[in-house]
Amino acid sequence: MTLPRTKRLGQHMLMDKKALDYEAAMLRPEDRIVLEIGGGTGNLSKKIAETAKKLIIIEKDELMAETLTELFEFDEKRNVKVIHSDFLDLTESEIMKQAKVRKIDLVISNVPYSISSPLLFRLPEFEFERALLCLQKEFVQRMVAKPGDRDWSRLSVMTQLYFRPIYLRSVKRGSFKPMPQVDSAMVMLTKTDEKREENRDKFIERLFSHRKNTVHSALRAEELETNYPNADNAAEKLGLSERRVFTLTIEEIKKLFAAL
Repeated sequence: MTLPRTKRLGQHMLMDKKALDYEAAMLRPEDRIVLEIGGGTGNLSKKIAETAKKLIIIEKDELMAETLTELFEFDEKRNVKVIHSDFLDLTESEIMKQAKVRKIDLVISNVPYSISSPLLFRLPEFEFERALLCLQKEFVQRMVAKPGDRDWSRLSVMTQLYFRPIYLRSVKRGSFKPMPQVDSAMVMLTKTDEKREENRDKFIERLFSHRKNTVHSALRAEELETNYPNADNAAEKLGLSERRVFTLTIEEIKKLFAAL
């Protein structure tokens, strides 16, 4: 049996008017250049386009991209650009070139669950003031977790290294069609001053694959010991060896990486 396109792409369309109104109100798109990742059926796009200076929609699904293009074809403001592509395949400069803009002020997305992590880990490469994302509720809870929490993970560290996340509100599963099996939540992200550092990001990924172990034990794992042969000594000097990985703060992780 062929699955509906929305199901194949992991898409659940937000249909609840109050939730859509809330997103638009919290984003404050008035006279701003907005990037929407995954326009879907245009439920949110129409609200954003009413007041935005320009709305750039990235839509992977060909039929939906065509529908969105037709939806805004006769819009008097002519302020919407639909790009049929996978967001994960585009750079910020490529998007700006296609949309003929010099910057992106705001980002918004009701994110398909299947690309939640890849999308979030790409956003630090973009320059914007704030982003409003609607994701699986459990995913958002991990984004805003604190060191030592059950949910403190690589996702938490990467989110809070590059962004200041604010949990906004939950969204019941019945607000979407087709209805997912879990609830969602909205989160607002504003950029920190931290610059992207791929080697450090990779270190965090490797370290948190052993999040429940002590730092000493984690750093003795093959992939960590091979790539960071002096890390165990550095951790001992910093007094971190006997700590569990999931209790480390972002500052402690940065100090450990800097000492390698």
